[in-house]
Amino acid sequence: MIETKDFQGPPKNISPPLTEGSWSFGPVGGFFLTESLILSPNGTIDGYYHHNERSWRIENYRLLILGEDGNLMWRSIEAFKDPEGLINIILEHPVATDTRFLLKQNTPQSKSKQLPQDEVPAPAAPPTQPISQGLSDADFLFPSDLEVTPVKVGNVLLVGSCLTALYHEQLQARHPETKFDYIPYNFVSVLPEAPPSPASEYDFQYLQIPLRSVLSDRVIWGFRFNEEGFTKTILQDAYSIIDAMLSSAMIYNEQHGLLTFVSNFIVPQMSTASSMYERGSNNDLTTIVQRLNDYLNEKSREL
Repeated sequence: MIETKDFQGPPKNISPPLTEGSWSFGPVGGFFLTESLILSPNGTIDGYYHHNERSWRIENYRLLILGEDGNLMWRSIEAFKDPEGLINIILEHPVATDTRFLLKQNTPQSKSKQLPQDEVPAPAAPPTQPISQGLSDADFLFPSDLEVTPVKVGNVLLVGSCLTALYHEQLQARHPETKFDYIPYNFVSVLPEAPPSPASEYDFQYLQIPLRSVLSDRVIWGFRFNEEGFTKTILQDAYSIIDAMLSSAMIYNEQHGLLTFVSNFIVPQMSTASSMYERGSNNDLTTIVQRLNDYLNEKSREL
């Protein structure tokens, strides 16, 4: 038996464990897509590879199956044992609730087979090392042996726009034990040849590229998104500005090996599209900023 914790209730025991054996998975009333799906103790799904089913967990007494992007794909709504004593779990899609799949326990493989009387089994070789049992679901989801190790940060260099200036002001007040230096960086420009303190004295550098400089004020006039090719021009210009600003701001990293954390752009919490049809399209400022973050991430990896 394994014990799985739940965010809103006491621990719940599941017997036999879901991680024992394999499962068949497919639409209710249809053909199984696989008969070798495995719910691994580490929370991944093995034996069946699809971007919609990559990991799993138990929450609020429900089995949840997540996609590659971490979003919820399936949730259990019913579990029962069939006449053969095998567990059947009915899953539904969280949005299209009429779409239901079945996760059915496969017949357990016999652990030992009866041998003919004239056949003598060879003695099993002693194991050379103990077999690791791995982590239980509960230990994986809720580690009990983690601890926080205090780390002293002495000097930090902040490079960024007026937003970072606010960070500088607040961090100095909240963490007086740490020295924070700030270099304004609002537009494409060259940083000073040397930072305020020797580069070797900094624990790390925080870099924030201003979104306003990347997008420019052209996006304020929303009706321009209706112009053909406007969004493409905005993105191409933004990519070029990111290249230039990132290259200039990473000079201390390149010259002195200063550890640098590059901040992503803050994505608008609500869609700015003019209609529901345009939500998530290239004319939606939310989508544009997400694409800029993807590009910034890609370029940061290349440095």
